[in-house]
Amino acid sequence: MSVSLLGPNTGFGLGNWAAAGGLLGPSGLCTLVSPGWIAGGTFSRVGSKWDVSPAGVLTEYGSNVPVFGGANNWLSIEGQRTNSVRNPRHEGAVAGTPGTSPANGAVLTVAGIAYSIVGTGVEYGYPYLDIEWGGTATAAGYLGYQPEPNSGGITASQGQTWTASSGMRVVGGSLTNVTNTRFRLQERTPSAGSAIDTLFAPSSSMQLVSASRTLTDAGTVAIIAATLFQVAIGATIALRARFFYFGAEQALFASSPAFPAVGSPAQSTRNADQLAFTLAQAGLQSDRGTVLFSGVLPQLATSAANQGLFILHAGGDSNRIAVQNQANTSNIRLFKTLGGTTTNLDVVAGLAAGAPFSVGMTFDANSMRIVARNGAVQTLAGPIPSGLTTAVIGMSNAALTTAMFGRVGYVRTLPYAVSDGQLQSHVNGMPLT
Repeated sequence: MSVSLLGPNTGFGLGNWAAAGGLLGPSGLCTLVSPGWIAGGTFSRVGSKWDVSPAGVLTEYGSNVPVFGGANNWLSIEGQRTNSVRNPRHEGAVAGTPGTSPANGAVLTVAGIAYSIVGTGVEYGYPYLDIEWGGTATAAGYLGYQPEPNSGGITASQGQTWTASSGMRVVGGSLTNVTNTRFRLQERTPSAGSAIDTLFAPSSSMQLVSASRTLTDAGTVAIIAATLFQVAIGATIALRARFFYFGAEQALFASSPAFPAVGSPAQSTRNADQLAFTLAQAGLQSDRGTVLFSGVLPQLATSAANQGLFILHAGGDSNRIAVQNQANTSNIRLFKTLGGTTTNLDVVAGLAAGAPFSVGMTFDANSMRIVARNGAVQTLAGPIPSGLTTAVIGMSNAALTTAMFGRVGYVRTLPYAVSDGQLQSHVNGMPLT
């Protein structure tokens, strides 16, 4: 699907075209991406994607539809992920005391405290399950809910890294006499194994939580995720909790929700977003140009993966120029791969999770220069790859396995290299809202 000036859930917009196909911006810059808009290029994604709209509602977007959201209505770019929780919609629940739990799920309680399935629904666009507990505990332990069984649910093994995520809020009663609330990711061997807990303080507002763990137990065959309320013997409880989406991804951080088809609980995969331009569409030349980028990363690159910002390539990864948040750092890396050999330059950028940033790169046939906002220009000398044809935003490889998993605010270009001072000025002037 080729899009020009495409906004969320709209057709084509109007505007003044630059020769490259983008919008003419300040200082003659060609704007390829801005809040709510893509100018030219081709956006693609196989299958739908769920994301929080600018109105704050979880919304499904169809195949090849770019997703703009967050406080600034910026473009979401993510890689492929699979949600191994099979029933994130809580289908199959039947209200009653105790009622029937959703397919694959289980309600947890302790002696002396009864529970009721109150019902299901949708709030803020998220499917939810309401559960109520009441009574006086005659044994210590946990109340809570887990969406998958202890065995036969989410298959896993030692050495893998997983992240589970969910959301909840208190909708009735109170947390009085609850010792603490935690979101747990636990290994199963198949008995209870090692675990990691994220402690949090629920309220009447929806709160999203996650837990990440590299599995260490030699006998691990599965994982479970659960939201737990710890209670002591003698605790009198009157609590109604609302549980939203549950996710479990083989990764070091959570991404946007993925759901199976309604009525068909199963693991579900969200495919990678791709925004690509020919160099002509991007307003660049194969041997010279300038790219300016602003965006936000909800999390910094982990030890397991880089997070790409943009790439110019010649049909693959053997010949490319790219910029990325380098794995396990707050730095930005500029690199080139020339005939399969990679040379790189790391820039101390002080990136912070959730904080908007800007960076710029300018190049000619014999060198590349890069600068982060309010930083000093640095140079990666030597010839660049020849025959560059394609620009991809939010990635640093053509295989689409180094997605930024964040939001793109603005992308602007010039068809020529600029001076150090001009590059610094352009980057410092990139909008961050």
